[in-house]
Amino acid sequence: MFESLKKQSMKQVIKKVSIALGVMVIILIAFGPSYMKLIEGPKDLSKLSEEELPNAYVEGELYYIFDQFAYYYNENDDGTEDITDQYYLILIGEDKLMGLHVQNDDFEIADQIFNESYDFDYGQREELTTSWQLKGTVNKMEGEVLEFYQNYFVEAGVDAGEIENYSIPYVLEVDYIGSFDSFAVYASLAAFLVLLSYVVITLLKGVTGVYISPVKKYIAKNELAVSLESMESDYAGAKTIDNFTIGSKWSYFFHGNKAQVVENDTLIWAYRENHTQRLYGIKVHDKKSLVMYTKDKKKIVASMHNNYDIDAAVEELAKQLPGLVTGYSKELEKSFKKDFENFGKQTE
Repeated sequence: MFESLKKQSMKQVIKKVSIALGVMVIILIAFGPSYMKLIEGPKDLSKLSEEELPNAYVEGELYYIFDQFAYYYNENDDGTEDITDQYYLILIGEDKLMGLHVQNDDFEIADQIFNESYDFDYGQREELTTSWQLKGTVNKMEGEVLEFYQNYFVEAGVDAGEIENYSIPYVLEVDYIGSFDSFAVYASLAAFLVLLSYVVITLLKGVTGVYISPVKKYIAKNELAVSLESMESDYAGAKTIDNFTIGSKWSYFFHGNKAQVVENDTLIWAYRENHTQRLYGIKVHDKKSLVMYTKDKKKIVASMHNNYDIDAAVEELAKQLPGLVTGYSKELEKSFKKDFENFGKQTE
């Protein structure tokens, strides 16, 4: 009996672990390059050549911003604008410009340096006093941002063929690690580690038989009335539907990964329950369960995989227990909660 329950438990475990491993693979594919950059650490921006800049994760001190060439904003209902992203031009080496992408958390320091740089260029201040120690990744400009970048030079009177003499089409994205901002990278890493812990712990519990311990505890708790031999005999002659096993005296099932047991003659009501889980209105999971209530009003939930098997299990229980109330209705729920003495009598 225990070996059979352990095998069924491991089937549950392997299925869930496989899903977790699949998600981990997706995370690694998406964020793996960012993790590598995080492990390697940022390089000194001032020491990289132009050829070494592309895709480099860097850190450096910024004290001069040449100009701004683009920004993005959200327009409010009252007509005001909330700026979300700003794009500046910064010097690389002594004679070329590169983009700088700043998000709203860093607007204040970026604007201060930009304003001081403007005053410095026009002789309104003698030196630059504000600096910013930043980290980020030098990514290739693409799409609309690249168009804004190129248009800036065209509007400044630079011939299209000469733009590359003054600039490189890359942008230092502040607080980015690879293609993602640092929050997304750290959040995905945390999720990966949580999933890894789940996989290891779940497999260990499955292999060591932790998930079948509730059945063992039931036998130990009721050792004066229940023997292992009688349960094994009952289990050997039981009928299994999906992962729900119905014997003449006990039923054996799973709630999640854990094996459970209930005495059949304590059951008073059984029905199928479907619960749809949604994320932002999108269906992500349809949880199917066989719900049972005992004569002392204890709710027991058995996890199952499809409605057909749940209905078959309820039907089989009804054969074993002629007085069992089956199916769900609001009237039955109301009777169960408020008129338990007469619960199910309307079905007789």
